[in-house]
Amino acid sequence: MNKVGEFWAALGRPARVGFVVGCIAIAATAVTGVYWVTRTSYGVLFSGLSNRDSAAIVAALEKDKIGYRLDGDGSTILVPDEQVHKVRLKLAGAELPLQGGVGFELFNNNEVGMTDFAQKVNYQRALQGELTRTIGALDEVQATRVHLALPEQGLFRRAGAAARAKASVTLTLKPGRHLSREQTRGIQRLVAASVPDVRPEDVTVLDQRGLALTSEGGGTEGAPTGASGFDGKREVEEYLGRKLRDVLDETFGAGLSIARIDVVLNQDQTRVTTESVLPANSSQGHPAGVVVRQMETGTPRDPSGALSPEPPSGGRTRDVHYQVGRRVEQIVSVPGGISRINVAVVVKRPLDQRQTERLKEIVAASVGFNRMRGDTMAIHSIDQILGAGESGAQTGASSSGDAHAVDAQDDALLLPKLRPPAKPAGQDFDATMRTAGTATVVLLIAVMLAFAWMLRKRSKQPPPSPAVGNREALLRDVQGWLRERADGAAKRT
Repeated sequence: MNKVGEFWAALGRPARVGFVVGCIAIAATAVTGVYWVTRTSYGVLFSGLSNRDSAAIVAALEKDKIGYRLDGDGSTILVPDEQVHKVRLKLAGAELPLQGGVGFELFNNNEVGMTDFAQKVNYQRALQGELTRTIGALDEVQATRVHLALPEQGLFRRAGAAARAKASVTLTLKPGRHLSREQTRGIQRLVAASVPDVRPEDVTVLDQRGLALTSEGGGTEGAPTGASGFDGKREVEEYLGRKLRDVLDETFGAGLSIARIDVVLNQDQTRVTTESVLPANSSQGHPAGVVVRQMETGTPRDPSGALSPEPPSGGRTRDVHYQVGRRVEQIVSVPGGISRINVAVVVKRPLDQRQTERLKEIVAASVGFNRMRGDTMAIHSIDQILGAGESGAQTGASSSGDAHAVDAQDDALLLPKLRPPAKPAGQDFDATMRTAGTATVVLLIAVMLAFAWMLRKRSKQPPPSPAVGNREALLRDVQGWLRERADGAAKRT
């Protein structure tokens, strides 16, 4: 302790400060190194989970005594990196009630003596759970609920629209995602194919805002309602417009033409039944066909049993009925057929009459133009609409605007590529600790170098030796101070 005290007393104020800072830096580096070596790195086991799914997975992890961490308000579960794949496969085969419901594993431990009503309820629950899992596997779906309305079947129950099985599906879509009409129809067909006696039009699909993604069923199957008819019109117009724009862009260049198509769809459903009678044919001119009934009066039959085509004399009468052929043909036209197409094209460059006629032929072949159906077409150049004096300025402005639009579109396409990839949960904390450890080590090295430099500088300086003149002056000052104290004490006495 004496040596430590002597060493501390021998240090100056800057050296003491540097020594204390160096000790603190060494301790911090040691603690950081121990944490870095002994810490546990976590990886993502599952992410984007609901509260119910997270609770089920956490219960399974606690049962198997596996360490875990929760992130993202409980929607992300982290486990040690070396156990991620092992635990994930183990939970996949554990038959956990994930995605908000149970499936047919409900019947794995069937109780003895269960009533028939309980069996039906469990079957409905299992069927709803399996459909929930299947629909929830879609990329656009974040959560889903399925409800089945299965009426009781009985011998004396009336079969009608009210007794049909129905289903409803509620979807919670991921942010920025939406379902197309084909995907919605696919969900309807999936439910209809999985549940007995359920038709696709009896399946209602809703989103998280309560908006129906399916049209109201009713009428003849396949007959579109107003909303679905408008969607069909828009799809046909987009399809034909995309084909026409591709042709015009390849011909005149991108942004040098404008094309719009209006389609009128026939929403009527017609049923035509044709019935015709096929005549009886015979090679010898006699009636032929299947004998339905025959009656003969008068003279008895010939012993051979053959009938003569002509009645013999003697008053014998024969009445023979033949069945002729019959054909019935029924033709049903599906609604949604194209009734009329209206095409409008504007080209941002001058066109003469011959070029306009050729362009009309190209446009007609691209969209399926049929004049007999009543289709109309209007093709003009920009100078025909605005006049020869304004066409140049308008063309230049339009080209500049199109260039800016193309640049903006390219920027929008490049932005996702420039964005850094999303980091998995847990890596931000590791990066922060790694940066802090590096900064601590650099600070420790700097403090140690400064401390060594100060010690070296102090060792080079010779110890101060008081001069003789200084000692004499100090002695005189002390003697004068003592005399003043003695004089003051004498005066007070």
